[in-house]
Order: sequence, then C-alpha cells, then structure tokens
Amino acid sequence: MGGTEMSESISRVIEEEKSTVTSSDAMEFMSGKYGRSMIELMQVVKALSDSGILSIASSLLENYQDALSTITEELSDGRMENFIRNVSAVYTLLSRLPPEMVSSFMENAADEMTKGNREHPGKPMGLLSLNSLIKDPDVSSGMRILIGTMKGFTRKTGDHKHDQD
Repeated sequence: MGGTEMSESISRVIEEEKSTVTSSDAMEFMSGKYGRSMIELMQVVKALSDSGILSIASSLLENYQDALSTITEELSDGRMENFIRNVSAVYTLLSRLPPEMVSSFMENAADEMTKGNREHPGKPMGLLSLNSLIKDPDVSSGMRILIGTMKGFTRKTGDHKHDQD
C-alpha cells in the first residue's frame, strides 16, 4: 500500500467516524426533542410491517412501472369505465342528499332487513303480499326512485330524455 492509498484510507476512516458521531448526535437530539413522536412513528411502522402493508407498499414501489401499466390497462377497459361512471353517479347522488335523509334511509333499510329475517327466516315473499306491499305509498315512492336510478345506469351517454309513466 503506497503513501497516497494509505492517506486516502485514513481520511475515509476519519470521515466515517465523523458521520457516525454526527448520526448519533442527530438521533440523540431527535429522541430528546421528538421522543414521543418518534416512538409513535416507530409503532406505526411496526404495525404496517406486521400487517404486511409495508411489504406490499415496498413491492409496489420497486415494481411501480408494472403496477402502473396494469392499473392503466384495467381502468381503460370499457366495462370498468361504465362501472366507474355508475359509481360516480351514485356518489354524486348521495353527496347531494342531506345527511339526515341518507342516515334515515340506512336505518330503515337495516331495520327492514332485520325484521324480514326475524319474522320470515328463509321464506320467500308471495305475489299477493308483494302486491300489497307495493301499494304502501312510502314503498311505492321509494321504488319509483330506485327504478328511475336503475334506468340511468342503462341509458347511453347523452340520451337524457325524460320518460313519463
């Protein structure tokens, strides 16, 4: 080993020691000033690691080009475009309704499902009972809304003529 090589090695060792001291000083400073936050961050990282989400995210980041091309390919499929359009329409509809109305609807739906299972478990509804149920004004108005919404899913883009019943 020549003099130049040895002086380069010694310089590299000194620089590594300086960076080690600097790193430990930084860690000490961080743990003193941000100790609780650092502990919480490490707990989040551990939870992500234990659940497997961290490895999934790491794999996606390592293979982001393949993942991006797959996602792009799937989203450009015509059926997926229709699905996204329909989900967007439902979201738009729900976002324009007052929260109390949506909450009330969901509570009623849950109550009716529970009631139906409790009163007639596994028994299908007959035509006569279905007919009498449809005559109820609340049910009838709700069915009109649902049927109108379903028609919107099958209507072609730009075909927004208003049907009269």
